[in-house]
Amino acid sequence: MSISNSIETRSLLLSIRPEYQSHPHHLTLESPWPILTSGAILAMLSSAALWFNSLEGAGTWLILGLISTATAMTLWWADCITEGTYLGHHTKVVQHSLSLGVSLFIVTEACFFVSIFWAYFHSSLAPTVELGSQWPPAGVTALSPLAVPLLNTLLLVSSGATVTYGHHAMFHASRTGALVGLSLTVILAVVFTALQGLEYDVAGFNMSDGAFGSCFFFATGFHGFHVLVGTIALAVGLVRSYLYHFTDTHHIGLEASILYWHFVDVVWLFLYMAVYWWGAALDADCLIDPSVLYCAVAPVKTNYDDSSQLNEVMTGLILGDGSLVKKYAGGNTYFKYTQGLVHWPYLLHVFNLFKEAGLVRMDDPS
Repeated sequence: MSISNSIETRSLLLSIRPEYQSHPHHLTLESPWPILTSGAILAMLSSAALWFNSLEGAGTWLILGLISTATAMTLWWADCITEGTYLGHHTKVVQHSLSLGVSLFIVTEACFFVSIFWAYFHSSLAPTVELGSQWPPAGVTALSPLAVPLLNTLLLVSSGATVTYGHHAMFHASRTGALVGLSLTVILAVVFTALQGLEYDVAGFNMSDGAFGSCFFFATGFHGFHVLVGTIALAVGLVRSYLYHFTDTHHIGLEASILYWHFVDVVWLFLYMAVYWWGAALDADCLIDPSVLYCAVAPVKTNYDDSSQLNEVMTGLILGDGSLVKKYAGGNTYFKYTQGLVHWPYLLHVFNLFKEAGLVRMDDPS
């Protein structure tokens, strides 16, 4: 079907609509897809919960749930495409309602990512002693923001430019420009996903490495999932553009995909600045040379009443690789950190615990 035939068919359907419908809204017919999709999602999430708890056979049910959900959603959206493209049900009023629904959906997605950033900053701005009172925690090396993350940022920003070019080409009825812009966007999105997988493969930490690993993979992983969803949506839009489904005035499906993709772009910029750039800056700026980290220890008391503080000090000694040493026989005992790099705020925290208990005083290490 050519684009001119598509326009003529839609115009004919819209012209005869008043003969059998006195309003511009779309009243859907009975459909099996809502109930089937709900059941498939319930099965997928239930089997996922069982799989997380290592129940035998749950993995198979999870795969079946994923396939059922994808199938039901695909068939449901196929009906939506038929209603909008071939039956003329998506009038201006319906398109406005669909745009509003997509916008509200993106708002809920934004709230979801706000909760992720909240968890990240809650852990990073005030790291607990279990994390070594530092961020990233002791033993965890943050990824360089100037390597793969920077390249991925350039890729996503470029994809935002190409998808905008394709969108404007569609507005000006330039099918070729729209196809070129969407094709470049899909290619950039696939490369981004591949590089994200490579980054996960070479990372020196994983999701089980405390709050840092959990926050990092939760934030970047869910963003990667949104990139995958956006890539599929744009690929469908590309195919539909090739099949003459869109015109310069009727391309609500493509417009929703593009709006979603811009949201994914913006979220990544926040992720890059907070998780990669700012997190790596903390890792570099809060470390100092251990050669200056000596303090004289007064005669050690035999009783230490506050067991909670003692436990905290002992945890700090383990995490900080600290030790008590004598520089010469009969001299003062010194508290020394022996690891290669030390987190300065954490050192002050441990020293203050000793100082409040009356166990240490600052002295000239020479």
